[in-house]
Amino acid sequence: MILGFGNGTGDRLETDANEAAVKGRGALANRHGAKRPGSVQPMTETVSPPAAGTPAALDGERRQATVLFADMEGYTALAEKPGEEDTFALMQPILGRIVETVAAHGGTTQDMAGDGVMALFGAPHAIEDAPLRACRAALEVHRVVAELGAQIEARHGLTPRFRVGINTGPVVIGAMGANQRTEIRALGDTVNLAARLEGLAEPGTVLLSAAAHSLVEGYAETTDLGEREVKGKSQAIPVFRLEGLKEGVTRFDVSLSRGLTALIGRRRELEDLEAVWQEAQNGQTCVFNLVGEAGIGKSRLVHEFCARREREGAYLLRGHCVQSGNAGAFHPWAEVVRTSFRIAEGEAEASAATKLRRGIEVLGADAGKDVPYLLSLLGYAVAGDDFTKENAEVAGIRTRDLLTTLLHERCAASPVLLAMEDLQ
Repeated sequence: MILGFGNGTGDRLETDANEAAVKGRGALANRHGAKRPGSVQPMTETVSPPAAGTPAALDGERRQATVLFADMEGYTALAEKPGEEDTFALMQPILGRIVETVAAHGGTTQDMAGDGVMALFGAPHAIEDAPLRACRAALEVHRVVAELGAQIEARHGLTPRFRVGINTGPVVIGAMGANQRTEIRALGDTVNLAARLEGLAEPGTVLLSAAAHSLVEGYAETTDLGEREVKGKSQAIPVFRLEGLKEGVTRFDVSLSRGLTALIGRRRELEDLEAVWQEAQNGQTCVFNLVGEAGIGKSRLVHEFCARREREGAYLLRGHCVQSGNAGAFHPWAEVVRTSFRIAEGEAEASAATKLRRGIEVLGADAGKDVPYLLSLLGYAVAGDDFTKENAEVAGIRTRDLLTTLLHERCAASPVLLAMEDLQ
């Protein structure tokens, strides 16, 4: 059984099952769970994404935003030695990659001043999970700089390292300047504190304010550094160091870790899901699409349904789609493969290959031929002509075929429940 769910429009929860599987069973429920007449809809329907945020007014507009400052260690002394041309050649590729990284995670670069970058997430365009996106961008900035390090060391005799500070809060964004030059800028204490945090950070680290930390808590691994004196602040402020991000954590996972209240008013929707599951146990391939406004209770409903199946011993696979970063179409399937074969994020390639080989052999597939494609799917660098940019399309087709084959083989052993979140 394949269960897909994501955000839609309206104030009701829509539960559409495929016609072949349930022969007309379907339900439309309002926010309070009351039954409404409904019909099964074709699975080719799409949900329009929410409209993007609009730019701030030119005369200044108050916005909630996350501000990121990144600055290179020892730039002033460093720029004095090689001369202007060499300094430009040094910084141009670094800043170019940082700007690309910010944009990839939904941010906007507001300023570049020689050795540093100021970026905004959530303004001038509103985006979802702005603090979390800023954290992802900050960690990737360090990875990008490290990747360029060997090349820069060989050419310029130095290893670049950056400090990053992140703060979340209100900013005023609008047009600054007049006549010949006008820019859209963000101002306020939120911006100032982000800059101060960057100044406090050790090279290669990311510091978070308490406000930013509170919004990524549960998603991020952090270290509490206690209170620090900050220039311009009358009192010391709490500071946190970002160590990394937890993979595959959703908003509902964070809520679950804090405890849930009793589920009320979703009996009919659960009955619809139970009916489709019964069809799946009888050998049908069933698809169930769950659509509703954000916060209406889709994740909780799916959690309750999946928990029942796990207690029955069903084989559960889960994946979720993300909007930010460089995640592609295969991202949720990479998550499915990791959980299926018990491969941790950052696990050594040799260990991951061993787990994949054993699992594929159990399913009766060709491990020698298939393992490299799954390793590539998980982000490992795989050698061979099949994994070059020129053959990316062929590798993608082969990976899709392989995932389909493995899923079929697993379904032959026992009923499988595959849940995909945030399909919008």
